[in-house]
Amino acid sequence: MKTTARTVGREALLFSTLCAVLLFGLSLVLITWRVQQLLTDLSQQRLLRLSQELSLEAERGMRFGVALPEQTEWLARLRQLGSQEPQLLALQLHGSDGTLIAQAGDPQYAGAMAAHWQRQLAAAPPSLARSAHARLHLGRTLADATGQASAQLWLVLDLHATQAQARAAALRILHQVAPLLLLTLVLVWAALWRLGLQWLGAAPTRATRWLVLAAALVCAATPLAMVWSARETARPLVAQQIAGNADAMARALGRQLARALDYGIALAQLQGVREMFADALQRAPELSSLGLRGGSGGDLHAAFQPGAGDGAAARDLQQSAALPQGARVVVGYGRDYVDRQLAGMFLDLALALVVAAVLLLECARGRWQRSALAALATQRLAQRAAALRAAFTRRPWAPGRAATPLPTPDDGAATAQMTRLRLIIFLVALSEELLRPFFTVVAMDMPPPALALSPTMLAGLPVVAFMVTLALAQPAGPALARRVDLRWALIGAALAGSLALAATALAATAMAATAMAATSSAGSTWALAGLRAFAGLAYGLALILAQTALVRITPPARRARGMTQIAGAIVAAGIVGPPFGGMLAAQAGPAAGFAACALCMLLAALASRSLQLGPRPPAAGNGSTTGGWRGYAAVVRNPRALAVILGAALPARLVAVTLLAVVVPLQMSALQQPAAVTGRALLLYFLVFAVSVSAFAQWSDASGRRTPFLLAGGLCSALACWALPGLGGVAGMAAGCALLGLGQAMQSSPQLALVTELFEPHPCRPQVATPEQALAAFRLLERLGSIAAPFATAWAVAALGYAGAMWAIGLLLAAATLAMLPALRRTASAPSNFPLLQTP
Repeated sequence: MKTTARTVGREALLFSTLCAVLLFGLSLVLITWRVQQLLTDLSQQRLLRLSQELSLEAERGMRFGVALPEQTEWLARLRQLGSQEPQLLALQLHGSDGTLIAQAGDPQYAGAMAAHWQRQLAAAPPSLARSAHARLHLGRTLADATGQASAQLWLVLDLHATQAQARAAALRILHQVAPLLLLTLVLVWAALWRLGLQWLGAAPTRATRWLVLAAALVCAATPLAMVWSARETARPLVAQQIAGNADAMARALGRQLARALDYGIALAQLQGVREMFADALQRAPELSSLGLRGGSGGDLHAAFQPGAGDGAAARDLQQSAALPQGARVVVGYGRDYVDRQLAGMFLDLALALVVAAVLLLECARGRWQRSALAALATQRLAQRAAALRAAFTRRPWAPGRAATPLPTPDDGAATAQMTRLRLIIFLVALSEELLRPFFTVVAMDMPPPALALSPTMLAGLPVVAFMVTLALAQPAGPALARRVDLRWALIGAALAGSLALAATALAATAMAATAMAATSSAGSTWALAGLRAFAGLAYGLALILAQTALVRITPPARRARGMTQIAGAIVAAGIVGPPFGGMLAAQAGPAAGFAACALCMLLAALASRSLQLGPRPPAAGNGSTTGGWRGYAAVVRNPRALAVILGAALPARLVAVTLLAVVVPLQMSALQQPAAVTGRALLLYFLVFAVSVSAFAQWSDASGRRTPFLLAGGLCSALACWALPGLGGVAGMAAGCALLGLGQAMQSSPQLALVTELFEPHPCRPQVATPEQALAAFRLLERLGSIAAPFATAWAVAALGYAGAMWAIGLLLAAATLAMLPALRRTASAPSNFPLLQTP
C-alpha cells in the first residue's frame, strides 16, 4: 500500500510537470511565433507599398520616354531609402537582361537575390516575397511604355529586430505568468495525489474536493492569463508598427504633393488629390483617413475608409508630413484597428494552446496508460458507470431487462500495443504534416528542368510523385506483412522514410546554393521529385503496415474503436504539424524542417521496436484463396465493400479535397480575408473531427451497426457543401468545415470496420481475402480518389461556377450515400459475412 502510494505521488508529480511545463511551454513558443508573424506582416505591408510607389514613379518616367538609367533624381532617392527605413538592409535594381542599374546598402545583401527568385518574379509579376536567414526579400517588376517587364526592384528587409521584439515579449509573458504556472504545478500535483490515494481506498475528505476544484479553476485560468498577457504585451508593438506604416504613408504622399507644388501649382488648385488618397487607403487597410491641411489648419482634401467618417477621424491617432506653403499631409489610424488585430491574434493564441495540448496528449498517452493513476481512474469510472446503470434499471420507467454486467477490462497488452501503434502513426503522419507549410515554396525555388513549366506546375511535380507512390504502396503492405515480420517491416519502412527525408534536406540545401549561385542544374527538380517519390513509397508502406497491425490486434467487436486510432492520430498530426513546421522553416530554414521530418520517421522506427505482433492466424474457412492479387480482386467484386468504397470513401475524399484544399482557401482570398482567418476555418474541421470521432466509433461498436453512421455521415457532408453557398461569407466557410469534420467523423471508423469485417475468417465459407487486403484495397482506391479530386473540382467550378459546383457536389454526395443503402441492407438470402454482436 505504501509502495503504491509513493508510486501515485511520483506519477502525479510527473503528469503535473508535463501539464504545467510542456503544455504552457509549447504554447509560449507558438505565441512568440504568432507575435513575430504579425509584426513581420505589418513591416512587409509597408515595404510592399514602398516598392509599389517606387515602381509607379519609375514607370511614369518610362512612359514619357525616360529610361531608368537616365532618371537620376529617382535613382538618387532610391539610394537614400536606407536612412528612411531602418529595417532596409539593401536594394538592387537590374534590367530584364540582368544588367545592374543601381544598388544601395550592404553589397553582401544587395547581391543576395537568388536567380530562381528573379525567374519566378519574371514568370509571375508584379511582386514576390521570400524569406531566408532572418531576411525578407521583396521583389517587384517595372514595366516600360509598352507594358513589358523591363526591370526588377528588390528590397532586403532585416527581420532580426522583429525577432528580438518577439523574444522580449515572450520573456515578459513568462515573467508575468510564472507564479501562476508554479501554482498550477503544485495544485495539479496535490489534486492528483489526493485523488489517487482516495482511489486506493482512503476516505474521501472535503479538503480533497476543494483541492480538485482549485486545481480545475487554476488550469482554466492559466491559459486565459497567458493569452491575455500576450495580447497586452503585443499591443504596443503592433501600435508601433502601425504608426511606422502611417508615417511612411505620410512621407510618401508628401513627396508626391511636394513635387506638384514645386512646379508652381497653388495648393488650392491641386487636382486628383482625393482620388490619390482613396487609392492609398485601399492599399493600406490599417489606416483610417488621409487629409491635406492648408496653412490655416483647415482640411482641403480628405478621404476615409468605408464606414469611417469625421467622427471616427477625430478619435484617430495621427502622423503627418510637412509640405511647402505651410501645408501638411495627415494620416490617421484608428485604435480600433489595433484592437481588431489583437482580437484576431487572441483567437490564434487560444488555438496555440489547443495545438500544444494535442501534441502533449499524443506524446504522453502511452505513459499515462501504463501508470497506476490511469488504472485506478479506469477502475473508478467503471464502478461509477455500473452504479449509474444499476440505479437506472431500478427506476419504474426503465425498460424491463436485466442489468448489464460490468464491462470486462480490455486486455492490457492489446491496449498497450494499440497505444504504441497510434504513436507510430502520429509520428509518421507528422513527418509529412510538418512539410505542408513550406514544401511548395521549396519546390518552386528549385532550378527548373529543361521543360518549359510554370512555377505552379514545377511545384506540383514532387507532390504528384509523392501521391502516386503513396497510393501504389497500399497493396504492397499486406503482401510484405505475410512474408516479413510485421514489426521489422514497419521499422524498415520508417527508416527508409527517414533516409529519404534526410536526403531531401541535403538536396534542398545543395539546390538552393546552386540556385543562389545562378548556375544551371536541370536535374534538380527531377531529383527532388525522385526523392519525394521514394518518401511517398516509404510513407505509404509505414501507414498501411501500422494499420495492418491494428487490424490484427483488434477483434471485430472493437474494430471501429481500433480504426479510430488511425484517424485520430492522422488528424492530430494535421493539427500539430503545420504550425510547428512553418515556425521551424521560417526560423531555421527549410533544411531544418526536412531534418525534423526525418527525425519523426526515426522516432517512429524506434517506437516500432517495442511492438509485439504475432503472425496472423491461418484462415478458418475451407478453400482459402487469399494470396496475391486474387484477394484484392475479391474485395473489389464484393458488392458491399464496393458500395462502401464508391458510396462513402471516394465521395468523402472528393469533398474533403474540394473544400479544404481548393474552395475554402480560394474563396477566403476572394473575400480578402487574411491567411490567419483561413487557417482558423480549416482548423475547425480537424478539431470537430478529433473531438467526435472516438464517440461515434464507440457508439458504432456498442450498437453493432455500421450502416446508419455511413448514411448520417454522408448526408452531413452534403450539408457541409450546401452550407458554403447557402450561408455565404466567412460564416459559411466555417460552418462547412465544421459540418464536414462532423460528417467524416461519423463515417471514418465505421466504414473501415465494415470493409474489414466482411472478410474476417468464418468456418461456414471460404476466405477469399484477408481483412488486411480489404484495408489495403480500400486505401488504394481512396488515394486514387485523392489524386483525381482536384481535377474533378476544377472541372465543376469551371462549368458551374463556385456556388453551382458546391450545390452539385453536395447533391452527388447525397445521391451516392443513398445509393449504397440497398447493397448494405441485410436480407435473409444474403447474410452478413460477419455477424456483429448486437446489444440487447
